[in-house]
Amino acid sequence: MTVYENTYVMPSHLARDFVQTMPLPNNPSYLSIKRPGNTSDAYFFSSAEILSGTNLSIEINYRLFDPDGTRDMELAGSDLEGDEILTTTFEFSLNGGGVWQTASPVTGEPSPVLTATRQGYPATFLWDAGKDRAISDNARFRITLVQQNRNGPFQRASISAVSPPFRVRSVTCEWPAGPSITVDPDPPQHGDSATFTAHRDAGGGQLTYIWNFGDGTSIQKRKQSTIDHTFTNPGTYNVRMTIQGALCPICKEVFTIESITVE
Repeated sequence: MTVYENTYVMPSHLARDFVQTMPLPNNPSYLSIKRPGNTSDAYFFSSAEILSGTNLSIEINYRLFDPDGTRDMELAGSDLEGDEILTTTFEFSLNGGGVWQTASPVTGEPSPVLTATRQGYPATFLWDAGKDRAISDNARFRITLVQQNRNGPFQRASISAVSPPFRVRSVTCEWPAGPSITVDPDPPQHGDSATFTAHRDAGGGQLTYIWNFGDGTSIQKRKQSTIDHTFTNPGTYNVRMTIQGALCPICKEVFTIESITVE
């Protein structure tokens, strides 16, 4: 692999105020995207926080730069505006950039910023991650802009930037967590019916409880959290109870296995 080092141009926001960073007649804008959330932009050298919630919206903060803001040498030190931005496209990927989808704005979100400056014009896009059903441990956000060159209506420059990876959990319900079992009477007697009750520390929406009593009987699946069961013989049985969450937008299930002694 060969790497070509371009020493002809340099990022305009890193240069001294009076330096004309790109000597072309008309220079393209560029942009940078901050990693969503509070985790620093360390890419795979940091563990991104999980941006989670029901009907989740996420702030995408970015900056628009334009080297043409250095053109007026008499206004050295000023943060001049460059070419006008014609269109801005917002996209997200839930598989590390393999597939890109159009990002939905939160209702009432203002039009994209059309200004770029030498030192970077700050902008924010409010992404409706809940509407886009975004769940991923390797998400990316991409912004693409097309600018209007001052030298003519037929020249167009298209520029894209991709965010560092981040994690997102946009759900419409609360996933189940912290499963446990109680039985009445405790301990149960063989030949007598006992009532088993499923508990959880968290979980919302329509839940399904799946019971396996470990005695060879068929697995029971029901919506209620209680179930009656009779053990034919005394002994110790491993009772497994699984809580299956609703599709919101994907299903998550948790389970517990508890040892029950039948006298």
